[in-house]
Amino acid sequence: VGSGELVLLSSTQGAGADLDDHPELKDPLRGCRYVAAMELAYEPRVRRYLRNIYREKAFLTTRPTTKGNDNIDAFHDYYGLHLIHNKPVKEHFPMDEQESIARKANLGPDERKELDNEMMRRERDSCLQYLNILKAEQAGDVSVQIHLPFHGDNDELWYKKSKEEQKNAE
Repeated sequence: VGSGELVLLSSTQGAGADLDDHPELKDPLRGCRYVAAMELAYEPRVRRYLRNIYREKAFLTTRPTTKGNDNIDAFHDYYGLHLIHNKPVKEHFPMDEQESIARKANLGPDERKELDNEMMRRERDSCLQYLNILKAEQAGDVSVQIHLPFHGDNDELWYKKSKEEQKNAE
């Protein structure tokens, strides 16, 4: 949605434009929603809040493409990355300071050091995994989707659905 559509909404409505040529004219409040969304999107507090929601609640799902189904076998570099389903995105970010302090509260110095080492290892591994996922996507072997949780999606064959079937199911 670009600002050109807002101009289009105001300039073609009075000229007796055909609604079939401009489907955005069917919903006159669309321009208002767009302006309100843009105003909210530029507000730093709103952006920070939405980023935090995505960090805490978003999931990462990968599916093999047709090319990926042909190329990826048990010995391929991307094996295992092509069938990730609802992995929490927060595993790819370092732990929040508040959460870190809460976990370390009742630990001794040796246990704290061990926890720090474990968290550094997990962070490094998850970064490497994410970079490999992006590399596989760029190669065309997987498609990646970052989404908020689906409600009622208990389909066991999620990785075989095409994007069109998923859209029709929603």
